[in-house]
Amino acid sequence: DFYTDWCGPCRLMSREVFPNKSVGDYMNSHFVCIKVNAEKGEGVQLAKTYNIEGYPTFVIINSDKKEILNLCGYREPGAFINEIDRALDPAKKPEIMKERYEKGERTPGLINSYASYLIENIPTGRNVSEEDYDKKVFEINNMVYDYFTSLSDADRLKHENMFIYQSFLNSPFDKPARFMMANLSRFNASDKSDIDSIVSKLYNREVNTLLSGSKNYDEAEFSTLKKEIKQFKLDKNGTFDGALKFIETESKSDKIAYINFCDKNLKILTDSQVGLLMASFSKHFTGADAATKKAAAKFLRNHIGEQSVDVIYFTSSQIGNLEGRGH
Repeated sequence: DFYTDWCGPCRLMSREVFPNKSVGDYMNSHFVCIKVNAEKGEGVQLAKTYNIEGYPTFVIINSDKKEILNLCGYREPGAFINEIDRALDPAKKPEIMKERYEKGERTPGLINSYASYLIENIPTGRNVSEEDYDKKVFEINNMVYDYFTSLSDADRLKHENMFIYQSFLNSPFDKPARFMMANLSRFNASDKSDIDSIVSKLYNREVNTLLSGSKNYDEAEFSTLKKEIKQFKLDKNGTFDGALKFIETESKSDKIAYINFCDKNLKILTDSQVGLLMASFSKHFTGADAATKKAAAKFLRNHIGEQSVDVIYFTSSQIGNLEGRGH
């Protein structure tokens, strides 16, 4: 593991990924794991030897010092394991996994590796629309959900199927998520810390998705969301309270009233929630009339100077969207 003291993604890997039980079990059973500061001591020469150009970079070498794999950048726990595992196991080469799947194999190892590979290799770039990308993700997730549906309740609780909850949940209202939430106490004790982390991230993502305007409001789902955040004690510090109030207010107000509410109540959001709201604000006004968009742009202009540099950058594009200009 080549890292530096100043590297944010390196710290994320150390704080969120390496302590993950699944990651620890896999790495410790396959490798001798070494952390190398690429800017200190012998790490400087080692970084040159392995042509390290970004951080974090993970290099797998065998006992002959032959490089087997070189990965650069942050990975979620499931994606990190899968990418390494595919490099080590000849049976998990893409063309072989495709053949195994098409012949009807439905083992947890294959579904996890093949679906992860497909997700990681969805085409991206200017020529790929957000709609096309989301459609492909939906298709791959359905492949995993079809597998989930075929399992008995007992199998759904097994450690070998934890990948479903770790890597293929987008919302607390996905079918596997509903099963997970209804059976929290039935999972293996060794998986409890992973399950707790999944639940926390899942509900946080749902709140942020609604706050940003990336998902349409559904009254029944929102009522369940609020109830379960309280039921499972996911908001001990009250950090969701402001965001939930914003979401609920938008659902019950016209667009101008919502803009006025935002203008007066930004202080009840956390800094990260304010940044998320402002950096995606135009999504809330798709199809609105010119006067409403102008009012929304004015709100952003009034508050953009209070934000961090990265939020200012994204908020300026939102102003351009609302004012009909490309900046």
